[in-house]
Amino acid sequence: MILDRRFYAAGQRIFSEGDDASCVYLVQRGMVRISKGRREEEVTLALIGPNGLFGEMSIVDDNPAPPMPARQRTPP
Repeated sequence: MILDRRFYAAGQRIFSEGDDASCVYLVQRGMVRISKGRREEEVTLALIGPNGLFGEMSIVDDNPAPPMPARQRTPP
């Protein structure tokens, strides 16, 4: 297992729809918003807080692209 620690600023995009994905993200601090649509028309699908996971379906389904964009919502 490889662990890679990354930090994202509030509003920073973590990944976009269609990006290659081969990892699971664990939120340590702050909130991450999972959304769909263009920036001006984005619809929030989920808010993930501390100890929450996202991106896991790309591993489970062996799918190289995450289904929805993710963006850091609050400062870590």
